[in-house]
Amino acid sequence: MAPDSGPPLFGVDLDHIESWLDEHPELRAEVVDLVLLASGRGSAGDQGTAAHVACTVLVSVVRALSAIELVQDRVVGSIADAVKDAAMSTMRECCGSTMAEGLEPVVADVAVRAVDAVVPELGLVEPELLTALRLAALLACPDPQEHTAVDEHCRRSLALAVVESEERP
Repeated sequence: MAPDSGPPLFGVDLDHIESWLDEHPELRAEVVDLVLLASGRGSAGDQGTAAHVACTVLVSVVRALSAIELVQDRVVGSIADAVKDAAMSTMRECCGSTMAEGLEPVVADVAVRAVDAVVPELGLVEPELLTALRLAALLACPDPQEHTAVDEHCRRSLALAVVESEERP
């Protein structure tokens, strides 16, 4: 039986943080480097910056990358819509408007599946890097439960990821 890791760190089980870092050894050092870089302690002689500057820098990057993910999802959705519209135009020409309109939900489903198969994830944002940034912000923050941006964009996302990973078989 493994020793108890103690209470959760700001709502995220320490075992999950440690196991994630073990599964991604290339990002373990990155998390430490990000905390040091954001806090200004990466350079010699610098004693750091104000209390919440490091976590604010990190959570700002998390938010920017999350925004890119949303845009990425919209782009893929727009491609699927364009494919569906073009297919529906062809369906109307071939089958007539009445029959084509009745098949629109089927055409939409096929278009989404086809686009998902043809356009793999764009990979603009690596999920592991986003997790590393969230961990770094959480670890750099002197009071994550009172720092709304860290709580919303890092702690909650990490806790949700833990719950989702436990639900997967």
